[in-house]
Amino acid sequence: MPVYVYTSGDEAELFLNGKSLGRRTKGGPVKRPANLAVGQAATASSSEKTAAHDNPAAHALDGDTDTRWCAASDAVPQWWQADLGAPTAFRYLALALESENKGYGYDIQVSDDGIAWRMLYSKARGEAQPDAIDQPTKCRYVRVTFNALDNGRWASIRELQVTAEPPANPYYDVCDTYRLRWLDVPYAPGELKAVAYAAGKKIGERVMRTAGPAVAVRLTPEQRVLPDDGESVVFVQVDVTDAGGTRDPLAATRIRFALTGPGELVAVGNGNPRGHDAFTDTASHPLYFGKAVAVLRRQAGASGRITLTASADGLTPATVTFK
Repeated sequence: MPVYVYTSGDEAELFLNGKSLGRRTKGGPVKRPANLAVGQAATASSSEKTAAHDNPAAHALDGDTDTRWCAASDAVPQWWQADLGAPTAFRYLALALESENKGYGYDIQVSDDGIAWRMLYSKARGEAQPDAIDQPTKCRYVRVTFNALDNGRWASIRELQVTAEPPANPYYDVCDTYRLRWLDVPYAPGELKAVAYAAGKKIGERVMRTAGPAVAVRLTPEQRVLPDDGESVVFVQVDVTDAGGTRDPLAATRIRFALTGPGELVAVGNGNPRGHDAFTDTASHPLYFGKAVAVLRRQAGASGRITLTASADGLTPATVTFK
């Protein structure tokens, strides 16, 4: 799974259960394997050529993702074909399309002679497309046949890459200037730790741990003072934790709330875009991906302590008191 680290430093090292997964540097050189297809010959079933647009087949092999091949209409099927010039061995094939790849359905076939074809990869419209197809292959011709398109889409390819090593996605060229990434971190229980450095000196670290079974509710207020102007509010994060205090990031536990003192529980929200619980359902509210927020306000001119209690079935309740 991918892991991204944001830091004001210039380097970071990632550890999984104490084992280093490597040290990364912001803006480091991007290793780009040679594209064995760039500059080779290309043909297509049709190509868009109007007074305003000229998108020939060759644009998909010019090494520039700002140009593209586009079919002459939105009709399907449409095909585009690369001639690598000679039988060529490669392991990875990456296809950059004009728009979001889910809107296209296509087959990728390869051939030694341009006559007999064998299937390399097939994608239905609506399915996700991998960054690169990992399948060792040797061929001279590569053909992409578009057989299904979303409404308004035309068959169109920005660039085809065939490489011996995993291709570098240009998207990350900008991202890598302000964040650090590890794309293939094993999914395993335990501890994930990032250590950040600036000019070679450690400036901080952050640890995330796998959550065990939830045992308690936790309340974390942004402050413990509530003004008596009748307008100021305080936000309280609500979550559930395991025995070690690690938040359960997937919890959907329904939390019950009780308030004592001269205050009002104005609202509770959890950010669920599909939820039907109103903000004003303050007697109880479910968590969404392990979190909710409670909003409190003191009655105008009132003094005294205000206590919020949060509880759930089978869990130790939590309380927080405001002056």
